[in-house]
Amino acid sequence: YHTYRIPALLVTQEGTLLAFCEGRKLRGSDTGDIDMLVKRSEDNGATWTGLSLAEMGFTLSQEDGRPEAYDIKEDSRGQLWVCTWFGVAYRDMDGTWHLIPELEDMYTDGMTIGPDDRVWVVEGEYVSGEPGAPMTLYEILPDGTVNGHDGSEIALFNDFAITDREADCNGHLWCATDGAGILEIMPDMTYNQYT
Repeated sequence: YHTYRIPALLVTQEGTLLAFCEGRKLRGSDTGDIDMLVKRSEDNGATWTGLSLAEMGFTLSQEDGRPEAYDIKEDSRGQLWVCTWFGVAYRDMDGTWHLIPELEDMYTDGMTIGPDDRVWVVEGEYVSGEPGAPMTLYEILPDGTVNGHDGSEIALFNDFAITDREADCNGHLWCATDGAGILEIMPDMTYNQYT
């Protein structure tokens, strides 16, 4: 590979270290022949497997674009979740990868997982220093149902971008924004704003 970019690291519940990155074959640009690669360590990073393709069976990028893994997380069931440049997928306990079709080809820039295994994904591009674009917050329930929450539910999503998100142990979603402070979103989608 010509260039390795966009690393992401996860420690699984069993203690396995997984290191993902992009492998750009011919050049360092954001388009072209780009693979998602993975290495693993079973001994706290003392030794690592060789670099291998993250075999998913589908592409999580647009037009040979970046398959970068923005977030890699594990839910309480041991399923591995990957949020990339253009989509979200998970690997079940049998090792089979599944694409979330409702988020295919959408700009997804991060996710978090709550204690109830709800996966929260933000869709919409954030550009530092620029006014926020309309954002949609997607909620993926453990049964696979996908719910979208946009500016019709939380008006701030129309004007401010979510720049980071984290779920707490009570199932509340905390979102940092690019101008509206911090949002604490409850499971019923009511929210508190802290500026």
